[in-house]
Amino acid sequence: MAKTWRFSAPSSAASLIYRSHKDERDITKYRALLNHLVFGSPLSGEKLLQVDHTSPLFVWTGKDAFDKIGPPQGVNKPPGFISCGNEEYDRWKAPFETVFTAKDGGLDGDKDTSFDPSDPEFSEPLVDSMRSVKDDELEQYRQSRAKKTTA
Repeated sequence: MAKTWRFSAPSSAASLIYRSHKDERDITKYRALLNHLVFGSPLSGEKLLQVDHTSPLFVWTGKDAFDKIGPPQGVNKPPGFISCGNEEYDRWKAPFETVFTAKDGGLDGDKDTSFDPSDPEFSEPLVDSMRSVKDDELEQYRQSRAKKTTA
């Protein structure tokens, strides 16, 4: 997955931050890169650049190259493979989809029903009453807009 993300970042002229939210070791690198991207603060050299696929990735725009990433592993397209229309992207998409298969019908499959916000188990009277008020306000707004457009 990391190599696929590394390929897609320079293809889109994007920076890449790929880390676990549970890993606190690289939080200073994460903050420094975000400060650079958001506020334009200078980065402290190549110390922040981290491209090893076995560890968190910190790659900012222009610091990675396709020859450093290397070719994708495996070239066989999985059954039902749908091309994205770009041969180079398809070379990376095929092995990615082989490893990370979509379960239960994929993206077009049924929605996950394990969480239903209308379930009484998740009831919060204060939030529910405010939601009801906002729904009423929205309905009144829609009716007033409909009257204005027909008049």
